[in-house]
Amino acid sequence: METYTTRVENVTYETERVIFIDLSYPEGFSFNAGQYISLEIQRGDTTRYKPYSIYSGPEDEPIRLCIKLVQDGFASERFRHVEEGEAFTMRGPLGRFFPDNSTDEHILLCTGAGIAPLHSMLRDLLDDDTNTVSLYHGVRTQDDLIEPEHYESLQQTYDRFSYYPVCSRSSNAELHGYVQDHMEVREEATYYLCGVQAFVEDTESILKENGVSEALIKRERFT
Repeated sequence: METYTTRVENVTYETERVIFIDLSYPEGFSFNAGQYISLEIQRGDTTRYKPYSIYSGPEDEPIRLCIKLVQDGFASERFRHVEEGEAFTMRGPLGRFFPDNSTDEHILLCTGAGIAPLHSMLRDLLDDDTNTVSLYHGVRTQDDLIEPEHYESLQQTYDRFSYYPVCSRSSNAELHGYVQDHMEVREEATYYLCGVQAFVEDTESILKENGVSEALIKRERFT
């Protein structure tokens, strides 16, 4: 595993609880869509490495991370006060959550900041004009959606791409409830699951019960 030094180029609050952190691209670093990095986080005398999926694509600069801020979280409290120009030690790339070309139908299922690696994959998937791609993004309210205008624009650009925001606590949302309530189940599609462990395990069980092969279910669990 390689170690690099990177610097914060920009910090943006996308929602009340989610921030984008843009990092400089270290010389010699490269990654595949869907992978993650590990950042060294220091608070006082304590140092920990924390994993973060990369939101940006492999051809994009800077490296963009999509990070959920957790109340009193070790890394979250550090990121609430991060400033442009600060340096971080970064390890990676890590993970094997890659696009799979064994089918031409791809259904992306995620909650919250779990959208990060799926966004990274979108260009690779849509560059193949034989693919159809559906993205289901589950959040609490419409205010928690991450870049909805971006995905709506992609939907207008690609007739092979469909975007389904699902809100569990907004009764006036077009799709109310949970991702599992609205997702398509097709035995011939490849599924990509990303979110907290309970979401991934519950969704995987539903897919398997409906005849989807384990080989067609790709998963990334967030802790």
